[in-house]
Amino acid sequence: MARYSGINQREIDKLVKGLAKGFEGAARRNPIRVPVQAEATALTASWNAEADLEEDLLLGKLLLWLDDYATAHPGQYAETTDFAQQEGLGADEAEVLVLALEQADLVKVLRVMGGDVPFMLSDKGRVQVRRLRGLQQDGGARLRYTINALLKWLFTVASDQRPVDPSEFLTTRQAFFAGAPVSAEDLDRSVAHLAQRELIELLDTTPATVVLTGAGIDTVLAGASVTTPSTRSGDNYTFNNSSNIVAGSQQSVVQNNTTGIDASALHEFAAVVKQFAPVLGIAPAEQAELIEDAEVLSDESADGSDPGRIRAAYDRVRARLDGITTVTAGLTTLAAQGQAAYQAVFGA
Repeated sequence: MARYSGINQREIDKLVKGLAKGFEGAARRNPIRVPVQAEATALTASWNAEADLEEDLLLGKLLLWLDDYATAHPGQYAETTDFAQQEGLGADEAEVLVLALEQADLVKVLRVMGGDVPFMLSDKGRVQVRRLRGLQQDGGARLRYTINALLKWLFTVASDQRPVDPSEFLTTRQAFFAGAPVSAEDLDRSVAHLAQRELIELLDTTPATVVLTGAGIDTVLAGASVTTPSTRSGDNYTFNNSSNIVAGSQQSVVQNNTTGIDASALHEFAAVVKQFAPVLGIAPAEQAELIEDAEVLSDESADGSDPGRIRAAYDRVRARLDGITTVTAGLTTLAAQGQAAYQAVFGA
């Protein structure tokens, strides 16, 4: 019977080290990937997935990028490093974005030991991609976002009410909606809207600049949305020093009024026309005539005693605008604002 001569510890240690090196090499060549079923814990704060996808530049872009990747590489997981390199992000920042999407069940993530974070769209993510691409084509949604984002940005960069070139907004991360950049036309229309609401003031400088007004500051501090419609039923008219006014909801009413109407919307429109006139690209003589007609509209609408004179003054301003042959975003915006103001005063 052979005798047991003992354990060779040195050989065992050598064997263990060899196995460890072999496992490390295999892991590098074929990383172990385990589907994660548990809820992501890297981001503990709750968030509104739909709102953040619309307003956060990187989250929206990442989801759309992933959809494009899935089209080019069906059934494959994307790597965070690819998106990070495209956007100039650090690996950690890109990973946090993926975790945010995972928390909202918009992507599926595979955990990799010591490597990248592979991920792909979930069914819920595909639905959100479709919604984002639809929003990009929704002019009303784009404009609502741009108006509010521009006002908040102005408060951030110039709450001291110093003049700011609004075109600088287009270079910021806020100038993206549903993963797509805000257009110059939407910016022009937003500036006109904020000026009409007297939340900003347009300055006749080169280039044109704007100043945040006290009302604009108050709107931001109150957390109010500029574009939230007021609750109303029917058409509202304000009559000063009036008598024998028929109130309530009536299907057919003939009302004789001799004391004036509230034409403040057209008064505000006239002010915007005067501010925009220098940047419409028209000859100095045409510019002077447009401003003169706008001043007449301003006076008549401020008085409000003669609806016929107000209509005539508006028609002259509108004819001036229609006669401008060089179409710009500013001109388009003025025409739309004028029509909206006229309807607010006189109805459809």
